[in-house]
Amino acid sequence: MKKQLVVAALLSGFLAPAQAADIDYNYFQVDYQDRDLDGLDSDAFRFSGSLALGDRFNLLGAYQTGEVTVGARDLDFDQMSLGVGFHAPVTDSTDVVATVEAVSHDQDEIGDDTGYRLGVGIRNRLADTIELTAGVDYLDIHDQEDTTFTIGSRFYVNEVTSFGIAYSNSSEDVETFSGGLRIDF
Repeated sequence: MKKQLVVAALLSGFLAPAQAADIDYNYFQVDYQDRDLDGLDSDAFRFSGSLALGDRFNLLGAYQTGEVTVGARDLDFDQMSLGVGFHAPVTDSTDVVATVEAVSHDQDEIGDDTGYRLGVGIRNRLADTIELTAGVDYLDIHDQEDTTFTIGSRFYVNEVTSFGIAYSNSSEDVETFSGGLRIDF
């Protein structure tokens, strides 16, 4: 009987929910993105970052470069964005987030344009090593409107380094799979 109590006590320590780490808004991130643009193949690298401004706001910035394959041609594109985010805790391990960004996009044969992106979502630190995300973005650029739904997860190998994967699908029939590295500071 004592053995069973000791085993149960040990197992309860392993099975109990872990205390989740804080959600960080100071980071630099590099992602590789593989997209299907309604039958066209696109690959890109995205460099992004966030800088916390107090307890509720953060600055956002990103630069993305890649190409879209159209038949035998590869069309290059570059996109930059700069914006501000708002985040508020819902629980000790979950934040609701909202973002507003100015977006500049330049693509071969299409030209360049400036637009905006609005986003809302949630971030949840399920445990010290796992973060889950979900969100929806609205983008208006090149006289087109697009709404994108995204889900993702991050695995933290230590307090500052994590690897993430994400999947998104948009109203313009664009599917994106991405994976990358984030460094918190």
